[in-house]
Amino acid sequence: MSFKKLLYSEKNQGIWRLSCCFIWLILLGCQQKASQKNESLNSQDSITSKVDRPVTPQKPTPKRVLYPQKAPTGQAFYLTQNYRVADLEKVKKQELAQWSKDLNQEFGIAFKTLHTQKYFNVAYRCSEEKMKFLMYTLQKFFEQIYPVYFKYEPTYPFQIVYFNTKKEYSRYTGSEAYGFYLPKTRTLYTYGNSGEGTLWHELIHAFVAANIDHRIQQWFSEGFASFYEMGAVYGDKFYEGYTNWRHPTLKKKIREDDFMDLEDFVSEKYMSEGYGYAKARFLFCYLWIYGKMPEFVKIYLYELSPKYKDEALGEQVIKTMEKLLGKKIDAIEKDYKAIALTYKKFVRLKKKK
Repeated sequence: MSFKKLLYSEKNQGIWRLSCCFIWLILLGCQQKASQKNESLNSQDSITSKVDRPVTPQKPTPKRVLYPQKAPTGQAFYLTQNYRVADLEKVKKQELAQWSKDLNQEFGIAFKTLHTQKYFNVAYRCSEEKMKFLMYTLQKFFEQIYPVYFKYEPTYPFQIVYFNTKKEYSRYTGSEAYGFYLPKTRTLYTYGNSGEGTLWHELIHAFVAANIDHRIQQWFSEGFASFYEMGAVYGDKFYEGYTNWRHPTLKKKIREDDFMDLEDFVSEKYMSEGYGYAKARFLFCYLWIYGKMPEFVKIYLYELSPKYKDEALGEQVIKTMEKLLGKKIDAIEKDYKAIALTYKKFVRLKKKK
């Protein structure tokens, strides 16, 4: 099956230097994206494949259970049941063996494979050193972000394919994006130097897909995911809350008064503005600044979007934001614009009390 076009990536000086190194790595990856003319390029948009993929028929989604599930001593919960640790390792090896065969049939090239944190199966052609760093950032991201927003245990493993280079990735997938998540195959595709922000962005799409069965508005999907295009891993902690390469476009549109009202924006199924990603991303930044982003995300995913559609959903989104922020949508928009104009790209946001 071919990929279809998808509709809408001061303890001591030593520690300080290490912190700066990690943050610089993330900033450098984001700066590479600043030159992109099409701001949706790091999304799931316009994915075309040159290959036919054999897709194993998927079983009906099992009933979801709350995350995290606790298992008896000596066991681990995985997907739908408890396993003895040794048995779980066998299950993971079987998954990787079958997936390796599928990838070889799909692309005709060899991938190394690994699994991490039991939920993630990874196929890669980039260096071991690169994978070690990427898996470290994946671990910290999942441990600290998934429990904040998502209610349920995954019912299937998350699959990540890392090609070696951008050229190789584009040749085999037909995509010019930094990466994309394909819900139909439950797989994230990218390449070694695409940047950690691409991994985090696409993982948000994967986590959302694992928690709900219905479609959501594009501004929410891409705004939420693109919020995590920028971050930093320092020691055992993942740091979030930064502007990124999209921000100057938003500021330009605000200054030019070329700005759809937020009331109309959050009512759209698909974003009609060319800079919609930047606008949606900063809406999540705005909610983060006021400490309301986790609550808003959970309300939208589990209460609003399953029940409401189209304009009715937009109305409920507005009511929710007004309730969480304690002001009307016109005041929210005015404040949103004022705060956006105070920030440059690639800087840490400051939370308000």
